[in-house]
Amino acid sequence: GTGNIGETPVNSTLFTRAEGTGNAGNLTINTPNLTVANGGDINVSATGAGDAGSLEVDAGNIQLNDGAITAQTRSTQGGNIILNIDDNLELRNDSEITATAGTAQAGGDGGNVILNSDFILAFPTTNQHEITAEAFTGNGGSINISTNNLLGRDNLNISASSDSGIDGTISVETPDVDPTSGIIELPTVPIDAEAIFAQDLCKFENDQIAKGSSFIITGRGGLTPTSEESLDNLDNVVGWANRDDIEVSENGVVGVRQRSTTETETTNYPVVRQSQGWVTTADGSVWLVANSPETIPQNAKIVHPDCGNSSQ
Repeated sequence: GTGNIGETPVNSTLFTRAEGTGNAGNLTINTPNLTVANGGDINVSATGAGDAGSLEVDAGNIQLNDGAITAQTRSTQGGNIILNIDDNLELRNDSEITATAGTAQAGGDGGNVILNSDFILAFPTTNQHEITAEAFTGNGGSINISTNNLLGRDNLNISASSDSGIDGTISVETPDVDPTSGIIELPTVPIDAEAIFAQDLCKFENDQIAKGSSFIITGRGGLTPTSEESLDNLDNVVGWANRDDIEVSENGVVGVRQRSTTETETTNYPVVRQSQGWVTTADGSVWLVANSPETIPQNAKIVHPDCGNSSQ
């Protein structure tokens, strides 16, 4: 954060700095989590004629919350910033990552910013978060950002400009995937089901029913209801249907196949009659017969012993 030395306010800083003609050293940080907040700053700089060093951070996560990671030079080549982040880079409250060079009076090319992170989250803020590689009279540096996900792009100001020299280059690489590609926008007007049913989907088009599709009922197709049943009465088995045999009803909705009476041969079967009686054959078998056999009633010649007697 910030504090005071005597009456002078200062930011808490982790840095390497050259104030004379020499070059500043490099600063390398390896940590699972790095947080720079409340005005804190990590920087490499050269306030004299020397070059700023390089600042490299390898971290699992980095959070900048009103914090800065910077590389600054006065008149020569700007320092480079290299951030390799396994998971997330979070930017909150006007944070910045900058590599600037020169002043309005002195030249110097801007440093380079190389940022590799799985996820970059730029939260809404009062102004915009800064990722810059700028110069005054020299050329702007390059910015290379590689990430799988960049959320809050509108909250970022990414600039590699130069006031008087040639602007630098900016490259932002993300996977060629549109996160909204699998989202279907639902219609605001409900579907009119009645209008769909009113359409004649089975009408003839180009001499075809339902544009060539149809549903035909042909019966059991020669198969018996069960595997144990025998296939009898072969003359009445339904045969295969052809499209040439299909006609269309007057409303054009249902395909009707009229079976020709000539498709099967006429076979004369015995007329089934109700049984009128039975006969017993010589071997004792009983047969039901349609015609009752002619019988001749006969007297049993059985006379009751008392028949014809009169009482005394």
